[in-house]
Amino acid sequence: MKLRALTKTALRPAQPQLTKLVATKTTSFSSDVTETKDPHFEVGGKMRDILENHSPCPTLSARMNIFANATVGAIKDPTRADLVSHVGETTGAFALSAVYERMVSDPVGRRILEDKPRMRTPFFDWRDLGSMPEGTFGQEYFKFMDSHGYMPEERPVVKYVDDPTLAYVFQRYKEVHDYCHVLLNYDTSVMEELGLKWFEMVQTGVPVSSLSALIAPLATLSPGQWPLFYSTYVPHANKNARYGKFMMNIYYEELMDRPVDEVRKELGYVPM
Repeated sequence: MKLRALTKTALRPAQPQLTKLVATKTTSFSSDVTETKDPHFEVGGKMRDILENHSPCPTLSARMNIFANATVGAIKDPTRADLVSHVGETTGAFALSAVYERMVSDPVGRRILEDKPRMRTPFFDWRDLGSMPEGTFGQEYFKFMDSHGYMPEERPVVKYVDDPTLAYVFQRYKEVHDYCHVLLNYDTSVMEELGLKWFEMVQTGVPVSSLSALIAPLATLSPGQWPLFYSTYVPHANKNARYGKFMMNIYYEELMDRPVDEVRKELGYVPM
């Protein structure tokens, strides 16, 4: 089974010497990719689409213009994943650096930065998870995606993050979002999406999650929904975020064949 092959690859021991793109934060796609000759950037590599999609923001005014336009559009239509992503990409440098530091200081996080697992074909075929035993994390993830008609490839590729390492960090942040849906047992209603954004805000501090968690409830929920959100979802998200495993230091792909309740318990997550 293809998934088994992918899992065995991911389980290999961490290398003692990480590449430059892991050991130190880099500064630009052009110089650092050429200098390191990292295979992840080669044709067919896991970072190739990020490299090809990258659009530099040379000035602060250009970055702020993208941010302003994306913010207005995202507030008008929160389902525009590309605009939501652009808000995060243009405002998240400091937070992404902090996330990177937490990852590189953790054994699993370091291995993720080195392996650069991606949640999209040809690197990962989520449909293979449909044949996994009932009750496993993989099966639950497959059912979640299949029931909503989602595709991992629908997650927009990072565009405006100029540091290659941080570009991957933000891409990973976006691609593990649906894993967290399953582990926390949050469905896709507006309230549950905002609850998950609150969890992400507390764990990562990424500005786009803060915008979604703090501002969006006032704009997208009715006043009658506020009591339920703030009395139920916010405390639940806070507790899981503070006491559960850091979401970016979880190698989800290695946990697919394990019972989902066992995975939750090990990670310290209590489902809704």
